[in-house]
Amino acid sequence: MSVLECVTAATKKVLDTGMIDPTRVGLVGHSWGGFGTSFGMTQSDLFAAGVRCMIYPGENHSLAVKANQMDYHRRILDWFGYYLKGDPPPEWITKGVTVLDRQKELKRTKRDSPSTPAAVTPEQ
Repeated sequence: MSVLECVTAATKKVLDTGMIDPTRVGLVGHSWGGFGTSFGMTQSDLFAAGVRCMIYPGENHSLAVKANQMDYHRRILDWFGYYLKGDPPPEWITKGVTVLDRQKELKRTKRDSPSTPAAVTPEQ
């Protein structure tokens, strides 16, 4: 069974409850889920918006730096807020971010973050 078949079946089951607007279904994924998100967005009309994993400098497969975790979370909420809920778009969606502004942001983030990532425990 493909990732699309699995996600589609689960999504349709949730939609059957009537609690979800079928025109506002979003999909988000990281790693294999990021592949599934990209694939699903190109193969199905079930999903109105999708977010695939974003890359942050100095990070590997997962996000260990708290500032990057917070940025990722904020951007996903912004993206789905705009594309699924009708919220006003933030400037990073409509105008993008210049290279110079992004470099300043990264320097500020690095300065404000601990030099070593926090340990992740099984309870987290």
